[in-house]
Formats: sequence, C-alpha cells, structure tokens
Amino acid sequence: MLRDEEGALPAALEALRGLPRTGRRGALVIDRIDGRPAAESPLFPAFREAGYRLDYGGLIDIRPDAGRR
Repeated sequence: MLRDEEGALPAALEALRGLPRTGRRGALVIDRIDGRPAAESPLFPAFREAGYRLDYGGLIDIRPDAGRR
C-alpha cells in the first residue's frame, strides 16, 4: 500500500461518501483510480478496508447511509 503520512487517504475516502448519489442504484461508482481500473490500483486495498466493494461497474460504498446526509 502507498504511504500516507498525513492521514489524507482515509479522509478522502470518507469525503467520497458525502457526494450526492444519482441514478437507479443511488450509488457512486468508482471505476478508475489514477487512470487504472479500480481493482488494479495500488489504492484498491485501502478502498476495501474503508467499506467499498468491487461491483460489476467498479467500487461502490456498501454502507447503507452512504451519500444520504
């Protein structure tokens, strides 16, 4: 995993949960990270640990309250 000396990565992953959700599923789908497919990114394990899961379209947040603030 990449170095995160200042704790910016967990804060960024949490901030993504605050983005509005649209579409039929009401989910934010992250299909690419830094130009790579999400599952091939070195950040993939951090997303998994933060509660995102791999879906057919990319990474999605599996928490039921995600995006509902």
